[in-house]
Amino acid sequence: MTRVLKLRQENIDEQLTRDRAVRPKILDTDIDGAERVLTMLNHLIDINTATEESFRIAMNAFLRRGRFRWMRDQHVTCAADQIEDLLEKLIELKSPSDVSLATYNLALEAYAVCSTPRGERDYARRAESLVKRMEQVFGILPVESYKHVLHAFAWQQANLEEGECARKACELLKLIEQRTEDGLTLMQCYDWTLEVWSKSGSAGSASEAQGLLDKMKTLNLTLSTEDIENGAHLILDADTYCNAILAWAKNSVSSGAVRANDILLEMIDRFNKGAFPSGSEPSLIAFNGVMAAWGRQGRADMAESILKLMDEVRLKCTNLTPDAISYNSVVHAYLRSDDKELALQKVSEIVKFMEDNCHKQPAIKPNVFTYNTLMKCWIQSDREDVAEQSEATLMRIQRLWDSGDISLQPTNRMFNMVINAYAKGNSRDAARKAVLLLESMKQSELCQPDVISYTSVIECLSKSTDPQSGEKAEELLSEAFQRYQETKDNALRPNARTFAMVILTLARTNGSVVRARELLVQLLELYEETNDPDLRPNQYHYNYVLNCAANTIEETKKLEAFQVATLTYQEMRKSNLVRPDSFTYAFWLKCCNNLIPPGDLRKKCVEYSFEECRKEGLVSKEVLLRLTQGNPPKLVDKLLDFPQSSTANDTKRPAYRRVIKVQDLPKAWSRNIYRK
Repeated sequence: MTRVLKLRQENIDEQLTRDRAVRPKILDTDIDGAERVLTMLNHLIDINTATEESFRIAMNAFLRRGRFRWMRDQHVTCAADQIEDLLEKLIELKSPSDVSLATYNLALEAYAVCSTPRGERDYARRAESLVKRMEQVFGILPVESYKHVLHAFAWQQANLEEGECARKACELLKLIEQRTEDGLTLMQCYDWTLEVWSKSGSAGSASEAQGLLDKMKTLNLTLSTEDIENGAHLILDADTYCNAILAWAKNSVSSGAVRANDILLEMIDRFNKGAFPSGSEPSLIAFNGVMAAWGRQGRADMAESILKLMDEVRLKCTNLTPDAISYNSVVHAYLRSDDKELALQKVSEIVKFMEDNCHKQPAIKPNVFTYNTLMKCWIQSDREDVAEQSEATLMRIQRLWDSGDISLQPTNRMFNMVINAYAKGNSRDAARKAVLLLESMKQSELCQPDVISYTSVIECLSKSTDPQSGEKAEELLSEAFQRYQETKDNALRPNARTFAMVILTLARTNGSVVRARELLVQLLELYEETNDPDLRPNQYHYNYVLNCAANTIEETKKLEAFQVATLTYQEMRKSNLVRPDSFTYAFWLKCCNNLIPPGDLRKKCVEYSFEECRKEGLVSKEVLLRLTQGNPPKLVDKLLDFPQSSTANDTKRPAYRRVIKVQDLPKAWSRNIYRK
């Protein structure tokens, strides 16, 4: 009996029904005796002696369970489900009009207590439906009934979702305001409605929450002695301010952080003056919310100042202490700031502080988000050792995970970030290190590579001086395809960028232009089969094939290379998917220069293509470079409209020594490219 008494209403309410962030527990025993009460009620029903009072005793027994769940007939049930069943059974035994209003209100209260945004039980809607039935039976209902429905909608509103529940709560609030002036009732309803707007992701939520907070502050000044004795003043506490802070902190407008910050300072001021009831103190989520809001604005200085303020306030509090989220909000704010060097310095200092002090304050132990942000700070910095430092951070996480720290699980995304850092950098050893990271991923059970991994490694190979890079790139493309076919995981399927990087690697390592062309054809066929936008070829694929052809060195293969280049160039000009750009013409001129012996054929190809380039408005400095360096001065003069009889010294110089700039030519020639 002592065990049962300990789990009566006061404990259940305090431990479970008030903490909405905690998922309800599943009872495995009849620890509070509610099932025994139900058994006795069923016995009374069987012998036809059950009264409404008997039902209400059973309903109250289950209501005291609060948000507990338990199994019944292999299904999870709760107080709202059980009390709903009892109410319907009572109505069957009697009639809707013979059941008292108080009994109906027990069902409404159960809906409110058990209401949650999780699952599909929709207790708020069920409460609303029951109220409509009650109105048909009783006519005008007391405010208490509508309070329960408002409460149900307040707790059913999902975080950052459309505020349908919030709007319903507001409708009920207006009705309640019309029917009562009771201070305690109004304060409670304002508080619930403010809470629902603090969770809503609808436009205007913060303004609605602010309006309710202002109403509560005004009403709090006019409370009667009786209202205060009944506890109305207890409602305007730190939690109320916290809800208003969160509403503004989630607001996407720039003023959201400012308003959240102002309310936080007001809350701290009231707390310091003892205006809150005993036990009510600023909460961690309020500080974290404001820091996150400043972080989204890139105001790392303000986010860090709030963290320091929390350190001051927590000396006067019982439960307030920073956690990893607090510090993560600040490091994320620095990540978004404009000064990337300062961001790296500050984030490195904060992460070190967290590491050095987490033994004393376990809540601030760095987590995956912390290290992930540190890696991003390295990657966006201008340091030369970006990739190496990012890899060092990744290896630190890997070592901690291997040593048994299950909270620091390396992710596929982290490996990809490091590989991509090598791909974007200039390290001569980048390709080798990227390949090693890819091998580590393949051996891992947690961080298997995806198409991003393979593509980034191939990009590293495209910058490598290793003559075997082209072959390695093709092997990785084939491997990715094989893994995709085995797993049918779309995250592994090579895309247009993967093909582009392989063709580019072949072009830069004097690889086979025939193979480059085959890869382009394969990509075109895949796109035609799937119509997947991720497989749609673009100018890069064609241009890289042209460049690969132009880089052909062996004399015996130059004719074949020019044939491939001609086919690719003509196909591109007729394609419905892509159009030639300035690089297309530059690479085509490079092909003419490198693959066709001087003579009429080269002259004819160059003249025709340059005239097309002029018409398209795509004459760029790269096009001019290929034109002037590979062709006789007279041809260059003719194509650029220089007078053949000119005696100017500049026109007498060889074409490769002549300084010709795009901006010196007619604007129409380069109208479709960026003119520098």
